[in-house]
Formats: sequence, C-alpha cells, structure tokens
Amino acid sequence: MAKSSIRRWSLFMSDYWPPSLNKTQMAHWTTVRKHKRHALDLLFVNCLAQHGGIPHFKGRAHVELHRIIGHLGKRMDVDNLNGSVKVLVDALRRRKEAGKSKEGGLGIIVDDDDSHLDLLVTQAPYASRQISVLLKALGYPDKLYKLDPMAPPKPNGTRRSIGELTDKPPTSTLIVIRGRMGIG
Repeated sequence: MAKSSIRRWSLFMSDYWPPSLNKTQMAHWTTVRKHKRHALDLLFVNCLAQHGGIPHFKGRAHVELHRIIGHLGKRMDVDNLNGSVKVLVDALRRRKEAGKSKEGGLGIIVDDDDSHLDLLVTQAPYASRQISVLLKALGYPDKLYKLDPMAPPKPNGTRRSIGELTDKPPTSTLIVIRGRMGIG
C-alpha cells in the first residue's frame, strides 16, 4: 500500500464558472443536470490535460474555489457565490452508489459532507494582488496570458501559455486542494 502524504494540487479552468444560484434555483431538473454534466466534463478534461490523470484524496480535504473575475465579469453576492459552487463540489466528490441515483463526480475528494470537506470560496479580479500571487505560487504563467491546457508543464514547473497576451481575460476558476493523496 502506498504511503499517503499531504499534498497541494491545483487546477485552472479558463473561461468557466458555474451558473449562479439565482439561475439554477428554480430551473427544471434537466437544466440543472446539464449544468452538472458540463462541470463534470470540464473537470475531467482539464484534469487529464493539465495533470495527465485524476488525483484521489482520502480523508479530509481542504478545497479552495477561486472565482477569478474577467474583464466583463461582475462580482456575485456572497450567498449566490457560495450556492453556485454546488455543481463543482458535486463533480469533485466520489460517486454515491446508494439509492436509485448513481450520479456523482470524479472521486477527487471522498465526500462533500462536513467530516470530509473544508470549503473556501473566494472571488477577485485578475488584476488583484491576491490572484497574481496565488497564480505565480502555483506555477501558472503571467495572469494575462491565455493557458494552453494541452501543453505539459515546463521543466521549471510553470504552465505553458499559448503566447497570446490578452487584456480581456474571461472569468475563470482556480481549484486548489490540500490533503492526503491516495485511494481511500
């Protein structure tokens, strides 16, 4: 059995943030299901493209979801911001086998209950010091470059950009997870 250690893992999803709670709260269940499926698909593709696989954290995980506001993005109020991440958290958790519903996520985290998840949700514009420091600390290129999700990281650990400088970045998602890695 492989020894687990506390690790930090990050994923940058350009041009995506789940729809607000105001848009999904009274929506038909098929619409909500489409949003969940879209989040799951984007998470899966970005995991494979940026890391070559899907990590699995066992036990308690500390998950940070950062909404990075783009050029035309508006700030969400706090309750709307926290409610909008439900589809992302559901996509992160392990598939639940109990009952009729077999819907679930990729199994990156064990579950989304209080005993397995510490959740922090923030939002800030690309130009903020908080976001630029965080992106640099995680090895992502300059905050104004568009990322190439298909390119592997450079030898120094930084992510490759497609070299196209943009002064109007889209609203994006940064996921940072800290916890014990391994099957559990």
